[in-house]
Amino acid sequence: AQEGRGGGGGGQILGQALPSDSPYYLPIFFLIVVAWSEEGVKHFALKHTTWNNPNFNYRFDAIVYSTAAALGFAAAENIEYVFAYGIQVAGARALTAIPGHCIFGIFMGYYYGMAKFFQLRGDRRRASRYQMFSLLIPILMHGFYDFCATGTSDIATIVFFAYIVVMDIIAIRSVRRFAREDEALSEYDISRLGW
Repeated sequence: AQEGRGGGGGGQILGQALPSDSPYYLPIFFLIVVAWSEEGVKHFALKHTTWNNPNFNYRFDAIVYSTAAALGFAAAENIEYVFAYGIQVAGARALTAIPGHCIFGIFMGYYYGMAKFFQLRGDRRRASRYQMFSLLIPILMHGFYDFCATGTSDIATIVFFAYIVVMDIIAIRSVRRFAREDEALSEYDISRLGW
């Protein structure tokens, strides 16, 4: 139940603009304050360290780098949660939050790799669009995850666990497909993308 309840200064600023009992408060809090800030930090670290790295020469590299950034963030966040709420939260977070961050990283990496693919081909419009998706899609996934994780009703709990199962299935299938279709960025055949 503690997932995403921090928010720090962002939560205080939102509280000044919108009453906490407003039906819009929690969705905005989880999407803008929590998900945007956390995924933004991961994306910044990812782009700052990998975008111009010569070892970033396959699209799937982006998924590896992004997932590593996501898991590093999850490890630091989990340590913070254990210190704040006790060791009893570690098990639940190991089964939900860590895989969640990993999955958000997979999709960040997919779109980030596509952004690099199009940038190398001089298609700035598509590169920009995929760069935007590499942040927006994980924000939406993360925001919905946090919103469901903090629900107090039985329905919210069911939706939360169903969402985790669906995310896991989609992520496993997607990673297999991304790996199967991967080629060097400089030699990738655009016709295989289905456009």
